[in-house]
Amino acid sequence: MATAASAQTRTVRVASPNGRRFVLVEPSDVFEVDYSIDFDHALVGRQRLALDITEETFREELSSARTFCFLKDVEAMRSRGLALGGSLESAVVIGENGFLSSPRMNDEFVRHKALDVVGDLA
Repeated sequence: MATAASAQTRTVRVASPNGRRFVLVEPSDVFEVDYSIDFDHALVGRQRLALDITEETFREELSSARTFCFLKDVEAMRSRGLALGGSLESAVVIGENGFLSSPRMNDEFVRHKALDVVGDLA
C-alpha cells in the first residue's frame, strides 16, 4: 500500500475523444476544485466555480447542491433503471417552459458537478 510520503505526484489529464471535455488533476498543497460547465440551454448556460474544499466550504457551499436533469430525458433514464428515487425535492428538473423545481442557488448546476468530483475523489 502506498503512503503519502511514497506516492508519486504528477499531473493527470483525461479528455473526451474530441478534447472538448476534460478533467485535470494537479498536485497541490490545498484541495481546490475549479469546475466549468457550458450547456446550450438558457436556464443552465455557462457557470464556473473555483473553491478551496474544506469541511466548512463543503458543508456551506456544496452539500446542498442537487443534481439536475431535463424533463425530456426522465423517461429514458427510468427505463434504463436510473433516477428511480429521483423527485422534485432531490433534483432540479428543467422542462420546456421553465423549472419544475427551482434551483436553491443561481449556480446550483456547477456546484453539484463540483460536489460529484469531490465525492468521486473521496
